[in-house]
Amino acid sequence: MKIILNNTYMAKPKTGIGYYVENLYRQLANLTDIELELTWNPDKEIYYSELFTEKISTYLKKVLRNKYPKSLAAAVYDTILSRRYEADNKLERKRFDIYHEPGHILIEHINYCKRVSEIHDLAGIKYPGFANPQYQTTMRQNINKLLESDMIIVKSHYIKNELLSEYRIDPAKIDVIPNALGKEYFKLENRNAYRKEIKKITKKPFLLFVGTIEPRKNIKCLLEAFNIIRSYHDLTLVIAGKPGWKFEEILTLIKELKLSNYVKLLGYTRESKLLYLYNCAEIFVFPSLYEGFGIPPLEAMACGTPVIASNASAIPEVVGDAALLFNPHDHEELAHLIDKVLSSEDLAKSLRAKGFERVKLFSWTKTAEMTVQTYKKALES
Repeated sequence: MKIILNNTYMAKPKTGIGYYVENLYRQLANLTDIELELTWNPDKEIYYSELFTEKISTYLKKVLRNKYPKSLAAAVYDTILSRRYEADNKLERKRFDIYHEPGHILIEHINYCKRVSEIHDLAGIKYPGFANPQYQTTMRQNINKLLESDMIIVKSHYIKNELLSEYRIDPAKIDVIPNALGKEYFKLENRNAYRKEIKKITKKPFLLFVGTIEPRKNIKCLLEAFNIIRSYHDLTLVIAGKPGWKFEEILTLIKELKLSNYVKLLGYTRESKLLYLYNCAEIFVFPSLYEGFGIPPLEAMACGTPVIASNASAIPEVVGDAALLFNPHDHEELAHLIDKVLSSEDLAKSLRAKGFERVKLFSWTKTAEMTVQTYKKALES
């Protein structure tokens, strides 16, 4: 099978979809029955994407217009974009069996082949308060085209059921293929070796959250719970994730609760640093209101860290009985569970053991194999 995979999501800084595509690509590239081509070449910086062309075209015109005479600006503009157009023309002349779109932005000029698209969640459509306006617009513009694909991949039965309840679609067109976690996350044999790095962040025991800081991640609930728990536990709250939509509201709440000295906002955090943060945290807390899957709890489990997560959306489906679950609208319940884990080494030990067993159910090898089966279904449709 000749597959073209839209991998533009792997461009840095990567977020959830970017890491997913990167890990899936690694596995698919090892399969002998797959001939894989990518839409983005990181070595040559070539993008096969209309959206990218629109962005760079507008930017170039503005810059060149201000720096050069009109004729020279036009010549420079044509030269810079010529490689990209050449790549597009080359792509259009090729024939693929499957175009795999792992995000929500279809590349329209990849034609004449079967299409497998992924829908990670419906936050931009069902819950506009959870997604930034740009994402909402993207989902509304693309959802019907995504649904017209020959096959659709979702990451959880929760999202499959949402699709079936919201749209008229054949259930046979939807395959549930769970995410997995990378080999980058594991239990460190010597955590003390990283204490020096941790002390640059905090000298106290700490709770950890990982994810983009935006409304659906429910950081407000976590802050309110932490404000309760710190009155009888000397802790720091570490939040590792890039600022997202309405980030300013979180900064305001931190000030209102007088937590500025107790909350560490690390911003976008690389995997190597996340490894020792996961390993050294007392508890990983995932209070999200809505997830199509949710990989961070599994990453924490792989590192031997007890997990407390919300009982919302697909999260219970992912964590099973290996995490303590709470109502994401009840910060007092969350504070109670944090105290419960901190006060009981037996409970913490039990959660660690269950976590190690839980992550064994997920692997990128299995994800890739299931994806290939979906390709075959698309070809037969």
